[in-house]
This record gives sequence, C-alpha cells and structure tokens, in this order.
Amino acid sequence: MTVELSDVDARSLRDDTHLTAATARVPIPVTLDGARVHVTELDTPALLARWEVHPPDAYERWIGWKRTVLPLVTLLGGLLVFPFALGPQRPVGPAHPARWPPLALTAATFVGTWAAVRLLDQDVASLGVTVATEVLLGGLGLAVALAWATWGDR
Repeated sequence: MTVELSDVDARSLRDDTHLTAATARVPIPVTLDGARVHVTELDTPALLARWEVHPPDAYERWIGWKRTVLPLVTLLGGLLVFPFALGPQRPVGPAHPARWPPLALTAATFVGTWAAVRLLDQDVASLGVTVATEVLLGGLGLAVALAWATWGDR
C-alpha cells in the first residue's frame, strides 16, 4: 500500500534535519492480522504499485515476469505430451505399456516444470530475470522441438 501525502513538512527527532515537499509517496507494508504479506501474495496491480514506489529487485521482477511466462510454459508442456501420448505403438508387455499414459506424461511434465521454476526461484538473483526466462522457456521449447521432430506418425 502506498500513501500519498501533500504539503509535507517533516522534522527529524534526532537532529535539526528538516524536509518540505509538495507531495510525497510513502510505502506502508500491507499486513493481515499483523503479519506482513510476502511479495508473492500481492496481486499484479499491487505489485506494480509497489514498483512505482521503489525499484524491484531481481526476485520481485521474476515474480511479476512469471505471471506471463507460466501460461506459456503450460502451453509448451501440453505440446510436449502429444508426441509421447499419440506416438507409435511400442512392444506391449508388463514393463512396456502400448503407449505412454497421458496422465503420467502430464504429471511428469508439470512436476519437471515445477522443479525447474523452484530452482530458478533460488538462483534468479545471480542469473538475472532474462537468463532465468530463457532457461525455462528455452529448455522446454527444445524438448518440444525434439519430441515433435522425432515423432514419425504425425
């Protein structure tokens, strides 16, 4: 939450510092029952308003950027499942099902994506938002391209 004050006249209690301003925006931490709300719990308008007050760090920018990237990741994950689920029949036996089960493929795709996002959450400060996005979308995009390129029954 941001409070905008007008005709500000502030004086320091420690020394003789004096500040005057026509307007001042002051960030106030949003709390729920005394607990501070984490940046991941803010909705997009509140996150953007927070960025107007002070520049975001890499993790905050990553949180905002993920809200655009993750729907694309979901689309790529869906495209990755098709060649495996609808691919050629393999030898049938107790250890080899006729085709990959779609539910298992979907679960594996999304668990893998979840693990990649969590790892990137930890390293986004050192990698940067651009590199983290390229790793996430590039890795999954490469997997989709390889799966579709090797799918002979399309």
